[in-house]
Amino acid sequence: MDGTIRHTQNLASAAWMIYTPTSQLVVSGGACLGPATNNVAKYSVVIELLHDVILNEILYLEVHLDS
Repeated sequence: MDGTIRHTQNLASAAWMIYTPTSQLVVSGGACLGPATNNVAKYSVVIELLHDVILNEILYLEVHLDS
């Protein structure tokens, strides 16, 4: 998962993917957050990821961030 910001326009976006232990894609998503800091982008992507985890009834999760 990743949360990022374009420094020139202060526009943030977030993207995430959930895979099975055998590397099969379960779900992916993304969101344009608008004006936000990099920290807000990172926090927002965790919230969105956890929302998909709950919807897909995933019981175990290992999270990797880019930073």
